[in-house]
Amino acid sequence: MMRASARICNRVEPVSEGTAEAMQDWDQPHWSGKPQPRPDTRPKLRPNLFARLVRACLRQPNVVTVIVATLTVLASAYAALTLTIDPNLAPRIGLDAQTLAAQARLDEKFPGIGKTLVARIANDDPATARATALAVATALAKRPDLFAQAFVPGTGIYYDKYGFLFKSLDDVNARVTQAMRMQPLFRALTAAPSMAGLSALVQQIGNVLAEGRSPSGLASVLAAASATVESELAGHSQRLSWVEIAGLTADSESKLWFVIVTPAPGVERSAASYAVTATASLPGLSWYLPAGLRSGGGSPVRDLVVPAIVALLAVLTVLLIGLGDVRYLLPVAMTAGVALTLSLGAAAAIDPVLDAASWSILAVATGPAFLFASVVVLAHVEARRRGSDTDVAIMLAAQRRGLLVVMLALVWAIFWVTWLPRSLPSLAELAMMALASIVISAGLAFTLVPVLLQAFDRRPAPQPHWLDEAVAAPPGPNARNALQVLVLVLVAASAFCGVFVPALRFGDVAALSRQAAPLDTPAAIDAVHLLTPPGAPALALARSLAALPETGSIRWIEQFLPEDTGRKLALLRQLDGFLPGGPAASDVPDAPALDRTFADLATGLRQISDSPAASPELRDAAQRLRRAVALYAGPVTPDANRTAGLEDALFSGLGDLAAAADRLARLDDPRPADLDRDLQRRFVAADGTWRMEAVPAAGVSRLSFAAAIRRLDPAAAGDPIAELARNEIMHHEAGLAAAFAGAAAVLLLLAYLRRIFDWLLALLPAAATAALSAALVVGSGGLLDSASLAAVMAALAMALSVTLILLIGIREEEGRAGRSPGTAFRSALLPPLAMIAAMAPLAISSDAQIGNYGLLASLFVAIAVLTSLILVPQLSSWLASLRRSGE
Repeated sequence: MMRASARICNRVEPVSEGTAEAMQDWDQPHWSGKPQPRPDTRPKLRPNLFARLVRACLRQPNVVTVIVATLTVLASAYAALTLTIDPNLAPRIGLDAQTLAAQARLDEKFPGIGKTLVARIANDDPATARATALAVATALAKRPDLFAQAFVPGTGIYYDKYGFLFKSLDDVNARVTQAMRMQPLFRALTAAPSMAGLSALVQQIGNVLAEGRSPSGLASVLAAASATVESELAGHSQRLSWVEIAGLTADSESKLWFVIVTPAPGVERSAASYAVTATASLPGLSWYLPAGLRSGGGSPVRDLVVPAIVALLAVLTVLLIGLGDVRYLLPVAMTAGVALTLSLGAAAAIDPVLDAASWSILAVATGPAFLFASVVVLAHVEARRRGSDTDVAIMLAAQRRGLLVVMLALVWAIFWVTWLPRSLPSLAELAMMALASIVISAGLAFTLVPVLLQAFDRRPAPQPHWLDEAVAAPPGPNARNALQVLVLVLVAASAFCGVFVPALRFGDVAALSRQAAPLDTPAAIDAVHLLTPPGAPALALARSLAALPETGSIRWIEQFLPEDTGRKLALLRQLDGFLPGGPAASDVPDAPALDRTFADLATGLRQISDSPAASPELRDAAQRLRRAVALYAGPVTPDANRTAGLEDALFSGLGDLAAAADRLARLDDPRPADLDRDLQRRFVAADGTWRMEAVPAAGVSRLSFAAAIRRLDPAAAGDPIAELARNEIMHHEAGLAAAFAGAAAVLLLLAYLRRIFDWLLALLPAAATAALSAALVVGSGGLLDSASLAAVMAALAMALSVTLILLIGIREEEGRAGRSPGTAFRSALLPPLAMIAAMAPLAISSDAQIGNYGLLASLFVAIAVLTSLILVPQLSSWLASLRRSGE
């Protein structure tokens, strides 16, 4: 045997070095004859920090699950108990020293003036409109815990005394003339205030008619007397108002009344809500509320619950289609939900009240969660398709994509860090909340996502996704040409839209739904307040304000004084000695005298009603009174006591007429100090400073009006002035924040990519996104308010993230010849689509702020993903062709 072996060995030719190395890889038969697994000769990867972290989590999945679940429950409970979300609450933005001083002076001298609520009551019946307004004011005044003041202008002691002077000069002249013409009638009745006196008066009217003359003003007397007699027949006494017959009443015939309400400090929102709810059933009533006190007018179910349900269904649908399997959908969806809950807990710790800027954390926090979780999950899917088991695939995903996730987190963080030092408190708090959500999402990507993948991915490796295969397949010539044309068009459009970037207007005006108030409504909405000394300086300022074409209406204390008071008072002096006094006492008549009196009265009234010289109104009034007297006096003549009651109802009001005429004849010239205290407190400070309230003319924007007023008086204050200052500050601060964020992003991408052409490719989609988004905002005529700025930040971060993922995928594709398609395209496409699915349903909200944010944010992110997915692959292909041609 030994010799045979030696002979065989001697016959074997020497083998080459390469052949010898190849022979080492041959499978040697096992002594048992059974095939044995081939040892893995590939070099082992040394796990990096991310893989080690994932391995530690995979070894203790229950610990990770318990910790995350505990934190989630605590965060959700804390947020539910402390967090308040109010998209209509104006964001806090720092003001310049001049505006702060003007606002502080206004608040000191006229506290709560900018929070005034105004109810407008309109009714065809002036008495009903006035009674409704008084009832509303009385009801609200009974809640001192909610309202500091509630009154109806045009009522009160001042208007009871001087109300007659608010009538026009012509009206005052006509009323005084009528009263003087009827003075003999009133004097006669005052001298004989009885049925006998009325009968004698009727006889005199008949004599005048017999002469062919029809005296004026008597029809109203007979009609009023008829109403009084009819009320006596009905069993209830109605005094005849001789003041009204004489036309000397100050009652307004206005069909439009207002209630001015000042909420108690600190409960303005609750007071406004109560006022609107408590008066909702009153017809013809509408409220005008400052923007910060309006709830939006929508249903909470439609504003929050329905969009949340639609968003959840849309996100799950997008994730299921994009991931292709429930076992991969669950880690992404559950991680996003946990990240949102923890982010809300962090937001509650930073500021428990989310305003019009910081409430957008609800949407902003979902972007990083979807992005980081999707990158890790799809890297795991790719490793599983290459034959790795579940745990190894999870560690490989962390090994390969850990640094990318950190890079993506830094990209997102850059766009928020630059807002921290800006003088925009609400945006600074939003930035802190967004940074917390980024850290939370990145931490969950390396802890919760691996544990969930380990729990759910126990089945065989997944099949290649149809989208990965479609992207991996080379496009046909027609599709390639169309894509190239689309890229050129998109680049040209972006370059053209770049001119809109400097035209962007920043501010917080668009953040709140505005309510326009008619100029005849004393609502302080859109009003600018100017403080001035009384007297000549106030008059000069009023004239300057009236000369501005932007001014629509001016309100100040002297506006509530009647005009032409001197001429009106001269007319009223004619009423001096109008009546000698109250009605004289009359003797009690006996029964026969009463019979004759009622008979003579009936005869005289018939004579008037039958006289052709009488006017139609006088004939009708006489006929009505004759019927009423006939019913009252028949079939049995009333006794003296009953007749005395009728006479009291008919003639006791003559004393009121004498007092009213006396008071009007002795009126003095009213001054601002005579006004009701409720009205004075609104326009005169305790130190005597006057406040003027100017509102813009129809068609004039708030900010244009504010700029015009500030040029006239730099010390002007009010919401439009503050908003103008905030807009200027936002324009300045947003420009600085965008510049710093752009510079930091440029340096970070250059350090990470290390290829100048890849670096340029990464910046181009972000620049296109900014240009196209600017064109969208400017073209729609809107402003970049605080919430819209947050949406732009998220869109730019998403654009850079999608670009980075695509570039990494393209690099890996260069060395993947003959291997299964990668998941880079899905990693780039799925997160922004899920983010759009989460935000787009907000557009159906009836709340203007929520709806506008949902629409704009979805459009911004859509622009970001489209520009990245269209530009990066094609431009990379062109660059690769240039490199190959250069080689």
